[in-house]
Amino acid sequence: MAAPLRQRQAEELSASELVLRLFAYYQQINPEEHARLRAGFEQALEREPNHPNGWAFLSVLYSHEYMHRLNPREKPMERAREAAWRAVNLDQTCQMGWQQLAACYFFERDFDAFRPASERAISLNPRNSGTCAYMAMLMAYSGDWERGVALLQRLMDLNRHHPGWFYFPSAWDHFRKGEYEAALE
Repeated sequence: MAAPLRQRQAEELSASELVLRLFAYYQQINPEEHARLRAGFEQALEREPNHPNGWAFLSVLYSHEYMHRLNPREKPMERAREAAWRAVNLDQTCQMGWQQLAACYFFERDFDAFRPASERAISLNPRNSGTCAYMAMLMAYSGDWERGVALLQRLMDLNRHHPGWFYFPSAWDHFRKGEYEAALE
């Protein structure tokens, strides 16, 4: 669905079209597309300021400035958090907004705020394995290994065709416990 949108200038796309194009970006993250999408979302949201998913995915792109060092500008996590807040304030059921808000808290190391935001993101659609797995991974890395690993195991049981990164927290959990064979497996 995103393929035809790649031929068009990001600045001329609507927020909904940019959301589709961002899913294609996830398949091959690169600095050029990141810059195009970030500029496109910023312009689209000037025209469509009440688009919660637009704000949530702009938050993703701001977070990528920090996490992946893509086209960094000042205060990426502050901008990411503000965009995520706009998303959830516009729509309290915007799962991507809650996911991004939780991720911002995680990377800011505000684990007291991270936990309820991540639980809210999961509760909005527990069948969205991408969001739930990302939240579970961050839960484990925030120190709640038991909850994070158990949630990921449940997601893997539900979807045998899950991505390989679903194993990362389990492998790290075994490694940190000195269970090297299990970590390798």
